[in-house]
Amino acid sequence: MARIITTEEYLDTPRPKLNWLIDQQLPHPGTLLLQGPPKSGKSFLAFDLVRCIAQGKPFLGWKTCKSKALYLQFDTSELVWRQRLERMKSSGIDLSGDIFTVHPEDMLMPFNLLNIQHQDWLTRIIRTADPEVTVLDVFREIHNADENDSTQMKIVGDIITTLFKDRSLVIVHHSKKISEEVIDPDPTQVARGSSYLTGKVDAIWLLYHNKLRIQSRTAEPINISMKQSTSGAWIV
Repeated sequence: MARIITTEEYLDTPRPKLNWLIDQQLPHPGTLLLQGPPKSGKSFLAFDLVRCIAQGKPFLGWKTCKSKALYLQFDTSELVWRQRLERMKSSGIDLSGDIFTVHPEDMLMPFNLLNIQHQDWLTRIIRTADPEVTVLDVFREIHNADENDSTQMKIVGDIITTLFKDRSLVIVHHSKKISEEVIDPDPTQVARGSSYLTGKVDAIWLLYHNKLRIQSRTAEPINISMKQSTSGAWIV
């Protein structure tokens, strides 16, 4: 039987405390939605985010908590992704630390979270890597549901919540086509598909026209101007 308690009793109940993998930006546990148009550099930014966490280095000026990271690339082909990483390394970017991925011969593609066998595969990956933070890149490639149907998106979201319980998650997602007339788009309004996903996450980051726009439950809105280097990495 469910216990009913007062608000004061609720606050006095011993529970896990909110921690941060990126100070005031990525809670642990918690979910961040990183979105932007195709080819806008989202994957480079997502990788740099987990690289800094894995190395305990500042990310865009914010302190990070050194933690184990898992990057699951379902969108870009192996050859292109490897080329990107090699370009970063040859440019002097440190790729060391506990940044894990799946052996290319063991990747399950195409992948569908609604397939119970695929869920089992991902469960084993998470159990083996035991990451504090995981990147799912990109959202459209991890399910076969209708993105515009909030009921179907809730099913996908519930599966993700179960699989990544007590962990942090970065979901890379495509934005809708943004009109050139829109100078300062609202990150909460441009995600492709149903609004279910944007309503569920703790923070929404929009990478658009060399600017990162952040809306969060835990901090004031932020706009950060950035530049992408020849290696692909983003520089403030």
